[in-house]
Amino acid sequence: MSFDLHTVLPHIRSHLEHAGGKTSDSAEEIEIAGLITADSIHRSGSQHVSPLGIPRVSAGRQRFYSEVIHTLERQYMSAGLQLIRTHASLVEYLQKLDAAELPSLLCIPSPKGSEERDDLTRIRAETSRLAQPPEILILPPNTLIDPDELPFYIRDMPGTFSAFRRRIEKRSYDEYRFAQGSAPDLHMDGPAADRLKFFLFESDAISRYKETRNGLGPGNYSSRLSKWLAVDALHAHDVGRSIREYEQQRVANESTYWLIFELLWRDFYYYLFRSVGDLMFTPRGFKMIQSPGLQESWRSDKDIWHRFRSWVRGTTGQDFIDAIMRELYATAESSNRARQCAASYLIHDLNCPWWWGAWWFEYLLLDYHPLSNWGNWAYIAGVGADSRPVRHFNIPKQAAAYDPQGSYRKWVAEQGWNVPGDVVPRTAPDSAMAQG
Repeated sequence: MSFDLHTVLPHIRSHLEHAGGKTSDSAEEIEIAGLITADSIHRSGSQHVSPLGIPRVSAGRQRFYSEVIHTLERQYMSAGLQLIRTHASLVEYLQKLDAAELPSLLCIPSPKGSEERDDLTRIRAETSRLAQPPEILILPPNTLIDPDELPFYIRDMPGTFSAFRRRIEKRSYDEYRFAQGSAPDLHMDGPAADRLKFFLFESDAISRYKETRNGLGPGNYSSRLSKWLAVDALHAHDVGRSIREYEQQRVANESTYWLIFELLWRDFYYYLFRSVGDLMFTPRGFKMIQSPGLQESWRSDKDIWHRFRSWVRGTTGQDFIDAIMRELYATAESSNRARQCAASYLIHDLNCPWWWGAWWFEYLLLDYHPLSNWGNWAYIAGVGADSRPVRHFNIPKQAAAYDPQGSYRKWVAEQGWNVPGDVVPRTAPDSAMAQG
């Protein structure tokens, strides 16, 4: 379940132009209006609740979506455009319009996962039955490398990131569309643009990114752009183009390249989904194997849900993991290093189903994106895009390497954060035990 709304106005305009439409800064030639419906965020019925017996979206993530919408309203208003909000579904909203009010064109984001793809199929079918069916334009995905720039057919999509990157990097990045033209106007309104400008041009933090990227807790060790990329409040092209401009004006080094490298991971999971489909979201993954961290008889393990709850609540007794999980619950954010350690511990030390962890991260993370979340969990579980059969992190060694003085653990303890006992059911729901 993701936030489906293409929020970057310049990109909507350029997509319409590429599709044969015409736009102008004043939107006089074609009237553009944004539309936020129940389809944008929610799912109906039982899909509001995950198999863990908890909501699909936490209150914290809902607040973030509200902040994004508020910023979007200001952006539309400043552009002289209308942003419509309705609690109805898209088709229900269209059915209430007079014939003269019906749009001739619906621009819908490229599906971010299987649920979004199924929603699109449903919308196509339902709108086709309207008296005046609108044309539907699927906007290009929010990727660094556009689909028509791939150096291979989707059917030949590499199954590992390294192989994917090597194919992409046979061409210079300067030859790709994102690197061409001028960088975006970083004076535009919005926290996403502010953060991009700060991380690159105001703090020069990007120039040290490769050395700092494994940091923990608060700070500028990472770009922290992922939550805005996840909701399309920031486009990967704008980030990539800004990095290239920074390299031209300031410095080009391994750290500036590494942020491009990280953006390419997002692309990898998007195109992998295009290749393997729903297998990305299944317990055995697209490799169709049992996770090495999970016993075939896991359902008969009477203690397994207790271990999962201790992981969720940060009460495992492993202080590094407990600090990570408490920070995650309190802030809805977590560093990449922390996520990998938490995932490995749940899968390979607590021997719990990896998809339980993926559901928990979906519930909390502000930067939740279906493909990145589930792709990374499957990767650690050994059923995804990792070429290694097992990726089991030694947690004491990780803590010694990345929190050698215990400052991160001390900082978390000082916050007094605790995870409520009722945050997940005390006994395993049937829906959780049914998967796999």
